[in-house]
Amino acid sequence: MFRQKKLPVYIVTAVILALCVAGSVLFALFQNTTEPENPLNNVKASKLLPPSGVGDLSVNDAALKNANSAINEAENATNSTEATKAAEDVTENTSQQPTAVTEKTTDISQGDNLSNGETYVIPNAVNYFENVNGESQGKNNSPVNNNTDIKGENRTDNNNLALPTVPTEKATNKKSNNEHSPSDNMVGIEYFTTTIKDGETVKNRNYSFEITHNNKKINVKELTVFVNDSAVSQFSGKVLLNEGRNSIRVQVTYTDANGKEITVFKDYTVNVDLGDIVINTSLSDCTVDSESISFSADAVLGGEEIPMNVQCNGTALQNNAGEYTADLKQGENIIRLSAQYGSHKKELSFTVVSTATKEFGIYTTLENTTVHNSSYSFTAYCKNGSGNERLSVKLNGRVLTGNNNSYIADLKTGSNTIRLKAVDNVNGNELTVEKSFVVKYVPQTTPQTAPKLTYTNVSSGMNVKGNQLTLDVKAEDYKGNAIYYDGISVSLNGVEYNYKWTSEYVSYLLYLSNGSNTLDIRLTDREGRYADYSFNINCTTVADGEKIGTVTISVDANVLGLNYLLSPQKVDIYQGETTAKAVLRALESTGFICHYTGTAEQGFYLSRIEKQGIGENVAIPGELVEYINSDGLTWTGARDNNSIGENDYTQGSGWMYTINGSFQGGGLSDVPVKDGDTLCLRYTLAYGKDIGGYVSRGGEEDNYPKIW
Repeated sequence: MFRQKKLPVYIVTAVILALCVAGSVLFALFQNTTEPENPLNNVKASKLLPPSGVGDLSVNDAALKNANSAINEAENATNSTEATKAAEDVTENTSQQPTAVTEKTTDISQGDNLSNGETYVIPNAVNYFENVNGESQGKNNSPVNNNTDIKGENRTDNNNLALPTVPTEKATNKKSNNEHSPSDNMVGIEYFTTTIKDGETVKNRNYSFEITHNNKKINVKELTVFVNDSAVSQFSGKVLLNEGRNSIRVQVTYTDANGKEITVFKDYTVNVDLGDIVINTSLSDCTVDSESISFSADAVLGGEEIPMNVQCNGTALQNNAGEYTADLKQGENIIRLSAQYGSHKKELSFTVVSTATKEFGIYTTLENTTVHNSSYSFTAYCKNGSGNERLSVKLNGRVLTGNNNSYIADLKTGSNTIRLKAVDNVNGNELTVEKSFVVKYVPQTTPQTAPKLTYTNVSSGMNVKGNQLTLDVKAEDYKGNAIYYDGISVSLNGVEYNYKWTSEYVSYLLYLSNGSNTLDIRLTDREGRYADYSFNINCTTVADGEKIGTVTISVDANVLGLNYLLSPQKVDIYQGETTAKAVLRALESTGFICHYTGTAEQGFYLSRIEKQGIGENVAIPGELVEYINSDGLTWTGARDNNSIGENDYTQGSGWMYTINGSFQGGGLSDVPVKDGDTLCLRYTLAYGKDIGGYVSRGGEEDNYPKIW
């Protein structure tokens, strides 16, 4: 047995090192030697496989030859230095071979759905993320530019195209259910246009423009306008700009038929140059022979009126709808008009010379007026006095004390009288000047204190056939007190109407025009608070004699224990016909004979109806008899078995009528009825108290709690 000869250590080391290097080379050469394709040129996305999933590996002949040569060279090396050098050469040669990975590609150009749970990325996207024209869109880990479209054109200026705000970088991510594929970016399509002229300069801060949506197949879900980065609340075609440069963004979100959303916007710049303040006035340098001068004045900047200050001899003048009045001293008076807005200033000065002989008098800012605040301030003082003049001020007969010619009056609700009296003594002669003013205090109306319309027989949008309409109104103040005709104002189509009659309601006879009619009602309580109501009434006018509808007519004698003498029945009504004619036609067609005064056209009063046997079974309820007795009414003893009319049984008997359950204050020839109304003739024994038809404006109460 012979002993095995050991190889030198340096040779073993060199061989091991060479084998390791060769293994690395072989592994690297398994990769594809061609440069990876640009994923955007063929519009593919690659799915990277984990290391354990590497499939078909291939090594070219040149690489194998280089590896074998390196191994042989390492085995023949005689020292560690040469082995190390050989290994370094092999490493240098093999490191230039590119790595190859088998790709799984999915075409995403049409927005295909990707499989669940899989993440698709584009290999080497940092260096090779290009558009379809091969131009680079992102390098060195920079995100894709939101303003670069799929043609690779830089879109830094959004003023010309309303394009989707969603960038194309979505192509690198898995598409969720709520996202759009890159094909949703319809670059070059102008979704909307506006009338804004980008970069224009205007002279007014109020800027109006219109928006036109070009694609009628998609719906506008949301439209937002931003001015200087702030959203405009409830945009209605007009925005308020600042002086100087302004940015305007119009942003619209659309939805298509599938519910997909697309958001687009346009940016604009609009400059505002308000120019200089312009003061308009009728005042000029002048000489007058009066103690005062009146003139108009206003200040305008950029087409908008701005506040201004007007002074005469240093005293501020009050603005009365653009009109001013200055009290002048004898000689020269300086009137200054000034206005300021931001950095803009303007001032005009006028000299007015007064040659008037000054008379002793009173200057005051008092006037006959209506106010809504109980505290009323005013100025009053004597002018052109001797220096010993005295002024007394009284409010509703009570002395009012002032401070430096200023007074504060605590007003009562309603009318307040303020009297001024100035007294002076010149050369032993007493001079007296008096002025009197009425200031009406009307407390501010609130929803809680406003007068209320508690009943009306009209409604907005109602339709009426025929040109006549009875308007019934009932109103009260916030305390529940009735408001009568003197607190009710009625106008139809701008024409004011006076009331016709009053009973349970205040009633008006209106004459409508064909088509739409506007009815306005103002209620005013005794303290001056008011509330307005408005109604639109549609009218169809017809020729006289033409049918305009039907009403239901009945005759009720319940107070006599007889129930209906005529059960409710339908009766036609005609244009131009009075209600009295319709009632007569209904009664006479059923066998009644009618007795009345006046005519069916004017002053009609139904005094009695007659028919065989209608009064034979009269039986007045005992409880009603007691009420009549306690009320002091006289029993007449008159009765007729074949007729019923006024003064039968009691001094308070007769026929009354209701329309839709309400008693009317006018006669049957005055009060028109409309289609669908119900009219009932009702007999009373006590002036209507027994049937609910007695109305007392004075607030008296009857003792007839039961209605028959």
